[in-house]
Amino acid sequence: MITEIEILIQNLRSNDSEIRMLALDTLSRYKFQINIHSEYILQIQEILIGFGRAKDEESQSLIEAAIDNLKSQIIEQNSQSNNFESSISAEINLKDLEHSNPKFRKQCLVQVINHDIKEAYDGVLDMLVNEEEVQVLDLAIKALSIIAEPKISKLLQVFVYHPELDVSKSAKIAICELGDYKDIIDFILPSIDLSDVEEINNITDTLSKYNPEDIFFHIKNKLQDPLEHRRLLALKVLSKIEGDKAIKLINISANDKSPKIKSLAISALIGRAQTGEIVPILNRLVQDTDIEVSEVALQHLNNYSDQPSVQRIKLSMPKNHSSEKSKTITKDPVDETTILTNTRNIEFKDPSSVDDQIEVEFLGLGKRFYHQISSGEISQEELSTNFAVVQKAINRLDQLEQMKQNANLVKSIKNAIGGNLNHKLTLQNAKIALEEAYIDLGETGFGLISTSIISTRGVEPSVKKLNELFNLRKELSKINS
Repeated sequence: MITEIEILIQNLRSNDSEIRMLALDTLSRYKFQINIHSEYILQIQEILIGFGRAKDEESQSLIEAAIDNLKSQIIEQNSQSNNFESSISAEINLKDLEHSNPKFRKQCLVQVINHDIKEAYDGVLDMLVNEEEVQVLDLAIKALSIIAEPKISKLLQVFVYHPELDVSKSAKIAICELGDYKDIIDFILPSIDLSDVEEINNITDTLSKYNPEDIFFHIKNKLQDPLEHRRLLALKVLSKIEGDKAIKLINISANDKSPKIKSLAISALIGRAQTGEIVPILNRLVQDTDIEVSEVALQHLNNYSDQPSVQRIKLSMPKNHSSEKSKTITKDPVDETTILTNTRNIEFKDPSSVDDQIEVEFLGLGKRFYHQISSGEISQEELSTNFAVVQKAINRLDQLEQMKQNANLVKSIKNAIGGNLNHKLTLQNAKIALEEAYIDLGETGFGLISTSIISTRGVEPSVKKLNELFNLRKELSKINS
């Protein structure tokens, strides 16, 4: 039959925060029996150590009250019993850190933690090398976070990558306790699992408490790290830091090659008071080639419509996009004759001129494939990804066309940036994105035809024309070489 103390221990380990809080409250007032087994005391001590430092005052207060009650009960037990199995010895034998029984090693580590015994440092440090029991190793790292000096942060970095999550988590906590912002950025940020929201929040919260001027240099380096997840985490830290310099660094992420990081950069800017610095960044991202980034930027840009301090800015056309070129794009996203069609009458003098016409043919072939898949004439898994990209581009263009027709929305966008937003430019970018999606679909389909994976039915003229162009390009390459 399960005992009262065993129920209390179960509740302390519960995943339900309310049950844990009730158990802590009970433990803060609990009167232990004289003959209670030492194993129960040890388990409770381990659980309380595992709680670490709570974020909210109520939880921290209950943890401290529970620890105080437990300590007073242990002292009382020691004064009334000499039986090892019924009490925890007040005399701490540090040689137990090397005991063959892991129970003794755990018990000694718990006492080291409870009493902040600095003399145990060397013995606990040795355990990092030799300890095979995961629970003991976890306690050893926790003990070092209390009794060690900052210099061992680099050593603890090894355990950040330990396969056991509890050990890894304890190592990260220890580095946060012992190290400084450099250690946290260099040793912990690279290892964080992006799916662990709690861990990300804990680390970013810790870093945001340092003086921003101290950490900006190190964060800036991480923003330019080759690995995307490290750049992402550095940006998450910046999202919790205020000030003009933070915005300048967030702007680095707004220029990142990753659409995911650009979108997060937009979120990191929203809600800040520096409207004059933020609006130009959003204004630029509205023109981003990635559909989702452009959409998110446009959505947030509209939220600044009521801000009187917004600076008026003039949005220039991007390079290589003249007004004459923009006129060649028609309204129909499927049947449009785009910029590329101007190359149909070109006189082929070199391979590059042929390349332009090849793109035109891929564009037409991509449209035909899209219609065939949409109508159910063909069903090809190899083209499904490209087909989905085209659909997404068409939907985006439809949304922008609808926005264009909505006079109230256009007016609010103009108010947001002083009336200089060139909405036609955003539409043009969306049409170019759709054009590129068709070309990719046509190119992929042509490759599948070349390897006989799909048939030429319905696209014979385009395939014939492309084969002629590739042969012509080959001949011109020989002539020009």
